[in-house]
Amino acid sequence: DSLEAARGGGLVGVQSLRLNGNEEVGGEAWGGFMQVIVESEKGLPICDVNLSDTRAGRAGAALGRVLLQGGGMGQLQIIQMRNCGLTAEGVRGIAVAIGGGAFVNVFSMDLRD
Repeated sequence: DSLEAARGGGLVGVQSLRLNGNEEVGGEAWGGFMQVIVESEKGLPICDVNLSDTRAGRAGAALGRVLLQGGGMGQLQIIQMRNCGLTAEGVRGIAVAIGGGAFVNVFSMDLRD
C-alpha cells in the first residue's frame, strides 16, 4: 500500500502531494500518513502539500512534528489546508514547528476555513 511505499522510500520522486478533496478519509488516517513520512528511510522531497477540503484538521500537528523532526519534508515550501477542519491541536502543532524554525523554507501557507 501507499503507506508502506512511503515508509520504504518508494515515493522519493514525489514533489507535490495533493490529497485535497478526500473528504471520506478521517483525521486519524492523515496523522498516520504524516507519521509514516517521519519514519521514511529516505524522506520525501515534497515542496507542496495540499490537504484542502479534507478532514485532515488534526494533521496540522502531525505536519508540525514531521518538520520539527527533520523527517522527510525539509524542502516544503507551500502548505494548503483550506477547509480541512483545522483543530486547536493542529494549530498548536504548526505554531510549535514555526517557533522551532521548521518552516524556514515555507513561503505560502493557506489555513483558511
